[in-house]
Amino acid sequence: MKVTIRQIAKQLGVHHTTVSRALRNSPRISENMRQRIKSLAIKLGYRPNLVASGLSTRKTFNVGLIVADISTTFFSQVARGVEDTMRRAGYNVFICNTDDKIEDEKFHWDALISRGVDGIIISPANLKPRYLQKLLGAGVPIVFIDRCLPSLRASYVITDHFSGGYQMTKYLLSLGHRRIAYVRGEVEMGRFYGYEHALKEYGIPVDNSLTPVCDFTIEGGKKAAKKLVRMEHPPTAIFCVNDPVALGAMKAIREHGFRIPEDISLAGFDNADFAEFLQPPLTTVHQSKYELGEEAARILLQEMNGKLREPRKVELKPVLVIRDSCRHIGDSRVNSALPECLLLATTIIA
Repeated sequence: MKVTIRQIAKQLGVHHTTVSRALRNSPRISENMRQRIKSLAIKLGYRPNLVASGLSTRKTFNVGLIVADISTTFFSQVARGVEDTMRRAGYNVFICNTDDKIEDEKFHWDALISRGVDGIIISPANLKPRYLQKLLGAGVPIVFIDRCLPSLRASYVITDHFSGGYQMTKYLLSLGHRRIAYVRGEVEMGRFYGYEHALKEYGIPVDNSLTPVCDFTIEGGKKAAKKLVRMEHPPTAIFCVNDPVALGAMKAIREHGFRIPEDISLAGFDNADFAEFLQPPLTTVHQSKYELGEEAARILLQEMNGKLREPRKVELKPVLVIRDSCRHIGDSRVNSALPECLLLATTIIA
């Protein structure tokens, strides 16, 4: 026999609306009462009637999450932040992978819209303003994550990519490097602009031959790094758009007989779980991946509940993580060479 809200209410001696609100995580019900009600609901095997609930509220209690590749460390942790937050609010999350292909993204977007999802969190494969405006005109609450145009009138949660790219390049410059390569992605530009800005401060123009574009993958990093190390004058340092790309670059560097960091310094971005276990441990930039997902989900919940009058724009600050994959090529010591502004935002890990 199916367990009902009224049966749960009767056993606890409370009104059925109290049970209903508690199961929807309403703040009007105390935490203690919510836990009592949920515990009994689980014990009795209660299953909510989402169809009936949707008919009364015009909600499906489903949201979409569109990302490049859920198998990466970055997006898997982002997705966990989204899913945990949404589950606590009673929502299911449909996760869609695009591999950064616009055609796949459009397919998933249309599928989610046709399913009547209540909202979508998306890391877009295309940052053209016209395309993003088209997404915003779909009539469903949207939050952009990891990638967005700051000028866009939309809610987003991103890492301050410019700051991260700037910090890492400034650090490499402080170690005496002047021929610094940046292996970049086609979509992400903030880190590149930070790299470019740091070089300009030292009077160094960007050399396009040192900024190859690659996929955000290990294989992509390996292919890009091969081109760099085969140059007549290879770079003394390679900064990669993310840690998987840096891992691929590490393999290419070694296959061509170079040592890290003795011959070529190597740095990444993300502070993936594996970064500290590489040999040598990878210098990188930490960004709070779980928090990105968590905050994006919170904002989407506010948008879906009509609690946002204006878009929310959140930038999380990255932190430089210094390990052993970079070396100084001048006379100064590593830490004394660091600009004071970087020392304040740096984690040094032995």
